Amino acid sequence: MQLELLLPEDLSVKQNTLSDAMPECDRGHLRGIRIEHGDDTLTGLRCGRRSVPRSGASAESLFSELAAKAALSGSAHAVAILVTGARFHARSELYAYERAAARAGLSAAKICAISAGQRPADLSEEEGVAYDVAVALRSTDT
Repeated sequence: MQLELLLPEDLSVKQNTLSDAMPECDRGHLRGIRIEHGDDTLTGLRCGRRSVPRSGASAESLFSELAAKAALSGSAHAVAILVTGARFHARSELYAYERAAARAGLSAAKICAISAGQRPADLSEEEGVAYDVAVALRSTDT
């Protein structure tokens, strides 16, 4: 299912309230990720969360809490997300995390390999564990 793009002037009061409460993508690990088209329609993470404000607020709260308590390094976190995004051909996830992974210190070669479904030989120990766990988890799906 693809959500319709949202124009800022079409947002309800609840949707605007949620938008104001969301942390800015450009302040966190997803900074620099486009959330608007040239015509100001909203896309990506914010579009989905704004479409259903009640659930979107809960999701935003959960994501913020999880991010605050993250135990993985930025590069290992990015590896796990890239592995999962590659498995499900989630282009928007890969778009966001390829950039986040580069900021976390992963080389372009590692990012390209993981996004293509391959295990780079030069992963750090923590990155390698993140890769292997993500692959093992995704292989159990049906």
